Amino acid sequence: MQAEGGQRWARRALLLAILWATAHLPPPGASLLQRVPRATGNSTQCVISPSLEFPEGFFTKQERTDGGIVIYFLIILYMFGALSIVCDEYFLPSLEIISESKWLEISPKASKIVVPHIRGCLE
Repeated sequence: MQAEGGQRWARRALLLAILWATAHLPPPGASLLQRVPRATGNSTQCVISPSLEFPEGFFTKQERTDGGIVIYFLIILYMFGALSIVCDEYFLPSLEIISESKWLEISPKASKIVVPHIRGCLE
């Protein structure tokens, strides 16, 4: 009986939330400024691109064209190698220990399927 009352209450709350959301939607023909008002402090309501917030990088544009991009690729390869070592040495053994533990209550059949599949995906 209480489960029905709880479900009825949840349905009513969901219906009220949907009604409230539809009442506060902008009209279909509204412009972007009417949809998303922003306090930018200027008259044109322009927002500075977030890409300008990122740092410039290690190299200048000239150094990148002169071969600095090779160093970026070497760093990327080094990081992928480090990630593979961490996965092989730490993540996969810990995953096997977790799947064999009794408190997690994973069936042996499921752990025999999932762990090799994850190992195959990471190798």
